[in-house]
Amino acid sequence: MRMLLCGFAVNILFVGLALSQDIEEMRRRGFDPTGPHSIYAEWSRDGTRLAFTSDRDGNREIYVMNVDGSQVERLTTNDAIDTTVRWSPDGRIAFDSNRSGEFKLYVMNADGSGVRRLTSEAGQEGTAEWSPDGRQIAFTSDRDGNREIYRMTDDGSNVRRLTNDPAVDDWPRWSPDGKMILFSAIRDGRVGIWLMDAEGRNVRELTQGHRMNVLGPAAQTTGGELQVAVAPDWSPDGRRIVFDSTRDGNWEIYTMAVDGSDVRRLTHHEADDARAKWSPDG
Repeated sequence: MRMLLCGFAVNILFVGLALSQDIEEMRRRGFDPTGPHSIYAEWSRDGTRLAFTSDRDGNREIYVMNVDGSQVERLTTNDAIDTTVRWSPDGRIAFDSNRSGEFKLYVMNADGSGVRRLTSEAGQEGTAEWSPDGRQIAFTSDRDGNREIYRMTDDGSNVRRLTNDPAVDDWPRWSPDGKMILFSAIRDGRVGIWLMDAEGRNVRELTQGHRMNVLGPAAQTTGGELQVAVAPDWSPDGRRIVFDSTRDGNWEIYTMAVDGSDVRRLTHHEADDARAKWSPDG
């Protein structure tokens, strides 16, 4: 069954579009989507489990559950914030945490064991993204001043900077063939989606012509309504890109071709729909 996973206005998780889980059924299975905030959901590579962040037990921790909302398990127990999970091809989980004071990247086994810190440079780091072969991790860091995209081997070594722009680059997403990296950026005061090769070359805009000048991701525009496009993710076959945008007013989910053409709106709701994720089977 083909599905998209997305978060809605009140920061809940919801498997929407092709699959609409009944709220009462999810509650019966032990997952209440109207309760404490649960965000940043991520499919396991086999499509049977979801990892996500929730503050249901007080502070933000990492949990996993079945795709129907059953068998919720807590993986982290820490006084700090653990968030933004990404599942590796071999079943490990990368996540951000400020347990050292600043946000750094960590990795653990799928059962929460074997937690290891991957980054140690001064600065805030996060939004890890595994390469398709699981040997590299793309991530964002402000270690050199502003927020840029880097890559490293999966043990934290061989760090390389991929972007070099005075604005903010964030949310890297590796293409299924490992050759390209999508990312969100605030460049020239505008918020949109860019594409580059895995070495940081051949950077190009995909959402050009669909954005307006803004002061930041939540700022007012210099004229007209705020229109941004962020949080891109690849379809499993690498032919489409799903993303969030306010181009029609509130936050909705869209897809487009890899060259930025053929934009299609998928959600139509008065609430905000965001952070869509393609299921492994498309």
